[in-house]
Amino acid sequence: MPSEKEFKKRAQLLYIQLHQGIRTVSRRKIEKEHIPGMTKAAGMEKELSGLSNANLAGEIEFRAGVYQKWHDIYWEEFIPFAHGVRLFAQVYNDVMKPRDPFEFMDLLARGDMLSLQRNRLLEEMAKRLRSGRDDDLQGLLDEFMDKYAGTYKSVLSAREGLIDLIQEMAKNPSPQKKYMDTSSSAIREESFLASFPEEQRAKAVEMLDLARASYRLRDDDNIYLGQIEANVSEAEQEGLRRLGLKYKTSRKEIVKALKDPGYIPKKDKDGDSRPAKVAPRQLVGQPASMGIGSGAARVVKDPADLFSFKAGEVLVCDAVDPNMTFAVPLCSTIVERRGGMLIHGAIIAREYAIPCVTGVPEAVELIETGDILTVDGYQGIVTIEKRALQKN
Repeated sequence: MPSEKEFKKRAQLLYIQLHQGIRTVSRRKIEKEHIPGMTKAAGMEKELSGLSNANLAGEIEFRAGVYQKWHDIYWEEFIPFAHGVRLFAQVYNDVMKPRDPFEFMDLLARGDMLSLQRNRLLEEMAKRLRSGRDDDLQGLLDEFMDKYAGTYKSVLSAREGLIDLIQEMAKNPSPQKKYMDTSSSAIREESFLASFPEEQRAKAVEMLDLARASYRLRDDDNIYLGQIEANVSEAEQEGLRRLGLKYKTSRKEIVKALKDPGYIPKKDKDGDSRPAKVAPRQLVGQPASMGIGSGAARVVKDPADLFSFKAGEVLVCDAVDPNMTFAVPLCSTIVERRGGMLIHGAIIAREYAIPCVTGVPEAVELIETGDILTVDGYQGIVTIEKRALQKN
């Protein structure tokens, strides 16, 4: 054990490090200006059907500009502030030396996070179906699509897909009991603060407060940004509908064709003629949420793939977008290509006590939907037990 003098010195250095890590960003500016600004931008709606083609082209460009503005702010200001979570992890693990290196996250989660609010709304709809009550279900669906659908709002038949997901959830018990035990979190918080000398405790409280704000930001800002992006996609889809295009093309081409009736948009090149890869039986990544789980893989490469999700399947994706997390209550485990214990998939997996492995190279190319997987969240190993096309 370090002496009290050494402990004080170390705590002071960690406190300084935490503040230096986010000193270039004003928390007040983010919480008082940027978040309200993003919320307002996300809620901007304009009836598109009454616009001329030329005006629709202008609206697409306007919405794309709004998205680019907030995308840039996100990367320049929000991301550095969100690193407060990582710095707090260093503080917590250095001071507490827990057996579980992810234990610090139990102190950070709060029920006011948008993703948890969204999933509670989903669970309420599933609960009503489960109990045979469908009163005001349409109203709740409208609320969900308006507030939380994000980029998935533009998916064809998104509402029908959401209903399918809710019906799938209704077949299974509520996952609410999987949430982290708030009483144990309170005990850990008390132990963490008590580990500091009394004169250092106020700084420890401030560390925790900053980390919680940082943690909440990692979740909420992505949802707002996703909604702003959905506004762009909505306008683009209206443009595609008017042009009668059955193939993919770029935003630039859509705008050009709307402004010039004689212009034929160029088709996007698929450009992917690479040979299929042969996958090994085991894939290795980083353990991100403890536990072991098995199930059939559901590889999500496109937003529409998520609406086919079935209870007990393994979510396999490039990265869990916060706008995807409404399907997490159905997951048995999560596998992501992107790495790190503080990416969104790892965070949401721990909140639902779901095993998770991140940083699995080429996961979405090497795993096929229907493959039977065992995911070891302790060692970071994904085992392909049986291929989807393999005969018994």
